[in-house]
Amino acid sequence: FAAGEVVGGIHGENRLGGNAMTECVVFGILAAQSAIQNLGTAQPVGAGEAGPSEDPVLDARSKTITVAQLAHNNGKHGAALWTAIHGQVYDLTEFAPEHPAGIEPIQEAAGRDATQLFDEVHSLEILHDFKPIGKLDA
Repeated sequence: FAAGEVVGGIHGENRLGGNAMTECVVFGILAAQSAIQNLGTAQPVGAGEAGPSEDPVLDARSKTITVAQLAHNNGKHGAALWTAIHGQVYDLTEFAPEHPAGIEPIQEAAGRDATQLFDEVHSLEILHDFKPIGKLDA
């Protein structure tokens, strides 16, 4: 959690007001999980030959997900838990149980465009901690 607080400045001058503290906690959790997963797997700078076309984030953002696909992945009956926020679709299946406010808000957002619900509680900066799996078909 300290990692989230240390870099809390990304949340602006009011970084400890409102939901910014929650975002610091979420960032801290994600940073710790990433460090644990990548511990010992670091490669030297320049290792690998990945070019721009092999960027998984870029590839995911260019994938189009239909409203029907989004609705199907509502977290029920073993389905993945996807939600759309600002036109991007995110798979929150693994994150949902770790959400600081509990799993219920994530379940409420599952399988639909949850932009309004998200904006009521979070700032856009927190989305930088998540990789979209695709773009919602308008």
